[in-house]
Amino acid sequence: MALKNYMLTLWRTVQSKIIRRQKEILVSLIKFCLIVAFLKILYASFTIALLAYYLGLGRVTLGVFISIVSSIGNLFSILNTESYSISTLGARTYEIGYYREFTEFAERRQTSSEGTDIKEYDVVFDNVHFTYPGTDREILRGASFEIKAGERVALVGVNGAGKSTIVKLLCGLYKPNSGRILVGGRDLSEFSSSDINRFCAVVFQDYCTYELTLRENVAIGNLAAMGDDQKILSALSMAGAGELAKLGLEKSLGRLSEDGIDISKGQWQRVAIARALLSDAAFIILDEPTASLDTIAESKMYEAFSSAIRDRGSIIISHRLASAKLADKIIVIDGGVVVEK
Repeated sequence: MALKNYMLTLWRTVQSKIIRRQKEILVSLIKFCLIVAFLKILYASFTIALLAYYLGLGRVTLGVFISIVSSIGNLFSILNTESYSISTLGARTYEIGYYREFTEFAERRQTSSEGTDIKEYDVVFDNVHFTYPGTDREILRGASFEIKAGERVALVGVNGAGKSTIVKLLCGLYKPNSGRILVGGRDLSEFSSSDINRFCAVVFQDYCTYELTLRENVAIGNLAAMGDDQKILSALSMAGAGELAKLGLEKSLGRLSEDGIDISKGQWQRVAIARALLSDAAFIILDEPTASLDTIAESKMYEAFSSAIRDRGSIIISHRLASAKLADKIIVIDGGVVVEK
């Protein structure tokens, strides 16, 4: 909830500036259109009135006739423009309906387990079946396995076997079609979003990059540590991003700010890993964590990562042997089921 409020505050600040500028432009455009429309209507009205006068006298000439036709054409042009504006307004109003529907979407409010030691919870997948909405292919076909609290696990298998899907289900992003996911003996569906965030911190393959300061990029993983330089620097070091810390925690990343800098894909990935390490989650989950790193950086990161999660569990999805060497248990997924442990 704290992260949600923090991000919404940042978003609203930028949004208010954009909306204010859009309003200024729109007001100027409307004024201009109204003046032009008024002049056109005035011209057309004058011409038609003149025609009526000459008709009364029986003195309609070819020139007057052409003028009338031209004026009527202008009048129809105005009507067409206004009709288009009205139709566009109707379309935009229809689109706003989707936004309103989204803002009124009911938030999931399960009972929170705040205060309980969630780090002692085991994870159990019990005959889990899952198919992504809108598709026919069953990704998980009865996956069953157990992960003990504090255990280091490597999930391995070919692309499309269901490894990342398992992580998404464990994060509560989707619900299984059948079967159960138990955390500490309770069904995962009973957990609140805050509990799930306390239980697992994830770095997906398509991790998020925020064009904020380095401090904010890392501390988003644990807002309580936003002002704790030592914790943030330690997380960056453990993620193999110590060279970024030399730039200063207040350095803006990306090109949204004039003083911002672009960093490489591998550096962004290390920042994302540091964000997860800074959290107090019971399990750190990395989905292909070294995909953008070279072999030397990968070796250093795993060495630091191993000591960083000494008192926590971890789930690592990778095709590389180095990650499996860290594991207490290797679970092999193939065709949506566990084929080997």
